[in-house]
Amino acid sequence: MDIKFNLVQRQIFTHQHIQGLNMLSMNVFELSKYIDEMALENPVLIVDDSAVPEAEKSNLISKLQWLEATDEQNRAYYKAYSENGGIEGLYESAAQPPKSLSEFLSEQICYINLSEQEAEICLLIIHRLDDNGYLDKDFYLYEEFAGNSAQLLENCVLAVQSLEPTGIGARSISECLMLQLAAKGIEDEIILSMVENDLEMLGKKQFVKLAKKYDVTQNVISDYFDIISQLNPKPGAGYTGDIYHNYIIPDAVIGKVCGEFVIELNTWSVPRISINKTYLDKYNTVEDIKTKRYIEEKVKQARNIANNMAKRNETLLKVTQEILERQKDFFEKGEGNIRPLKMSDVAENLSVHPSTISRTVKGKYLQCGFGVFSYRYFFSTELSSVSGEGESAEKIKATIKNLVLAEDKECPHSDQKIEQLLNKSGIQIKRRTVAKYRAELKIPPAFMRKK
Repeated sequence: MDIKFNLVQRQIFTHQHIQGLNMLSMNVFELSKYIDEMALENPVLIVDDSAVPEAEKSNLISKLQWLEATDEQNRAYYKAYSENGGIEGLYESAAQPPKSLSEFLSEQICYINLSEQEAEICLLIIHRLDDNGYLDKDFYLYEEFAGNSAQLLENCVLAVQSLEPTGIGARSISECLMLQLAAKGIEDEIILSMVENDLEMLGKKQFVKLAKKYDVTQNVISDYFDIISQLNPKPGAGYTGDIYHNYIIPDAVIGKVCGEFVIELNTWSVPRISINKTYLDKYNTVEDIKTKRYIEEKVKQARNIANNMAKRNETLLKVTQEILERQKDFFEKGEGNIRPLKMSDVAENLSVHPSTISRTVKGKYLQCGFGVFSYRYFFSTELSSVSGEGESAEKIKATIKNLVLAEDKECPHSDQKIEQLLNKSGIQIKRRTVAKYRAELKIPPAFMRKK
């Protein structure tokens, strides 16, 4: 009896803790949707969708007007704001996203037997999956996973891979398909070997070579091919809606007032919540035990949501303040002035774990005088320079972009030439890193740029 009681208590605590972590990871779209869903399940939770108070609206409009005058992208935002009927119209004009992959997976975490530490790591892994549901094979190198043993991380990967849709959390297409075959109970050694080693030949339908390799008939290979063709190589793709990316509502705005930078969190896009006093009064007068317990549980749930939302906003504000302080050159001068900054640097200053910073900035956007930027944009890796001072990856990308813009179009710079120019300017960088940054900037290789 005691063992059962302790297990239930542990699961409830984990669920509440996971809710707080998930809310911290939500952007304004996801948070608004989540609160609406919780309100449908909890009659004690009141959602106020009324218009933004006039004083708050006036304050916001002044910031938007300042931004509108500073940058072309911001002018587009302000135009959308004006044409769609103000703040409420701006938010309504952006389509509500479908349930995200991370949201769907996070809900399942509550139902498997994990310790608090394992649950937290699983959530971090979930938030590191790409749009197709794959995990970077070098995920353990990210700051938020530092300090955890390789065995613990692998156990958490296996836990994530046990979730639906089957094949999620794989580190390669072979592993993804192997997970799906295992779920179907298929243990045939030949088909498993083909998935692990021969996907390229399968893709080219080289049945003759495969039949010879495995000493079976081409019909057998064809049957295996049909089975593999029914598997899903992109298990996470169905949860990513392109409509969600058509318009971004920023989670915070940084503007200038009387010559000083100020931060405004986006609270106008999220419904205000409160607790229904009628239920509180009823709790004090009702005598039925079941009814009393029901109200008590729903009040507790509503308070948890309110507390977690307040903590989310408080953490986001603190992180934004740190970004503003450490990236002041960017907010004064614009792109090309990003300084090297690690999540662990901000985490140390705020006395939190780097995973908290990772969750806080996930999927969120910041609007300033130079446009709208992903929060992750402000966390840039550092490369060494001859002077001994670090150069941020973003600053180096800006330099590469400028070198390409200024090059002779009849004889464009190769990656090796760009490497030499950067090294000559004092930035120590390898050619493969140049190629990586060039690809991220969507700049074609030299032979494609030649005119």
